[in-house]
Amino acid sequence: MSFVMMMVLYPEAAKRAQEEIDAVCGPHRLPDLEDRPNLPFIDCIIKELLRWATPAPMTFPHVQDEDAMYDGMFVPRGATILVNTW
Repeated sequence: MSFVMMMVLYPEAAKRAQEEIDAVCGPHRLPDLEDRPNLPFIDCIIKELLRWATPAPMTFPHVQDEDAMYDGMFVPRGATILVNTW
């Protein structure tokens, strides 16, 4: 749904993406992984889409290996850290 919203909000990007796919793949086939190096704009769209709507909001838990200060807060050694990607 985020991809559809992106294409509706930015029709000029949708047009440019379609032109890039047509130039690389032609009208008779879909792109595959071998085409990826030749599709830099599509690659950027995918990265932006992942920034807009990450597949998982939390990263893997990490354990603090030493006492640290972060943004004025003390984080003790052994603390479990969960990072919110949003």
